Amino acid sequence: MAITKIQSESLNLSDNYDFTGTVTGAGGVMTPAFCAERNGDQGISYSVRTTVKFNNEIFDSSNAYSTTSGTFTPQVAGKYYISANCQLTSSQNDILNYSFIELYKNSSVVTESVHNNLNNPGKIDNHTVIAIVDMNGSTDNVSIQAFINVAAGGYTAAIRDMSTFQAYKIIE
Repeated sequence: MAITKIQSESLNLSDNYDFTGTVTGAGGVMTPAFCAERNGDQGISYSVRTTVKFNNEIFDSSNAYSTTSGTFTPQVAGKYYISANCQLTSSQNDILNYSFIELYKNSSVVTESVHNNLNNPGKIDNHTVIAIVDMNGSTDNVSIQAFINVAAGGYTAAIRDMSTFQAYKIIE
């Protein structure tokens, strides 16, 4: 239909046209952006929400991710694509009842990934969260928290090496 309209207005689609103007309103930047990973396991207490500290920055375009606090504070307003994947583990087989990770914006949960293993306890759960989050560019931050519940005490639990957290600004 569009081609018919163009042709009806006497444009010849086989002609060559030289563009000498300027395109405005196109493109944009997808920063701030970062990607961080766990470099080594992070110990976690059972039945306690724990902020995941992704301690190795792969890249951080604007120094907006803190390996100390585990938070991303972009300082540029906009919508952000945010994702994380974490492997949560118990040191003992057959005792991991359930676990989850949560994506927090400030102090509120945005989304979560939950595994319930009560009928078949295991040792390892893999979690992924993905969300688009509107950030105000001054004080908003996002972080990941993890939680593990087990059938028996006396064992260790961890957020495994190579778990990742990343975000980038969406071009609007």
